Amino acid sequence: MNAFVGERTVMIPDSRSDLFGVLGQNIGPRPVHTVSQWADQNRILSSKGSGEVGRWQTDRTPYLREIMDCLSIRSPVQRVVVRRVKRVLHVTV
Repeated sequence: MNAFVGERTVMIPDSRSDLFGVLGQNIGPRPVHTVSQWADQNRILSSKGSGEVGRWQTDRTPYLREIMDCLSIRSPVQRVVVRRVKRVLHVTV
């Protein structure tokens, strides 16, 4: 039996072995991204907290890339210390 999920057709299994086969094909670990990669793909800036509305672009704030990536799950960094001026990085970090 088939079902539609979003734009994809997904087979609904008839037995337990079929179920695990389908799960094995469609479920897996999430891709590991750095914080800056994730932000570039998923973060949307609103007019409330940003002067620029729309997708986040780390290239517009290159000084944040290293800080963001040090906060990533696979980073060996254990402590991040940031010195900033008063009006920069206030809400972002």
